[in-house]
Amino acid sequence: MKYEPKNNAEIIFYSFATKYCNLHNKNAYPICDSFVEKTLIARRNKDGFSLFKNKGVKKFAKFRHIIHDFSKYYKLTESSIKEIDKFL
Repeated sequence: MKYEPKNNAEIIFYSFATKYCNLHNKNAYPICDSFVEKTLIARRNKDGFSLFKNKGVKKFAKFRHIIHDFSKYYKLTESSIKEIDKFL
């Protein structure tokens, strides 16, 4: 989803979309924003919890898989998506 303003700068509403979906179903839609993205990439680089390219975080199906890998690696499988969101 994108909007192109008059100055031709591209605006991507991915973060907003994940927050909006999460608002309606907290356990099905994890939130992705720049802080979560940077944290997941840093954890991947340090601990190797998952194999993904940096751009994979911006693809929702891949992002959900990354969150799943994260919860398994750090033994957070008993935690809800909302709890993992707060942790990140």
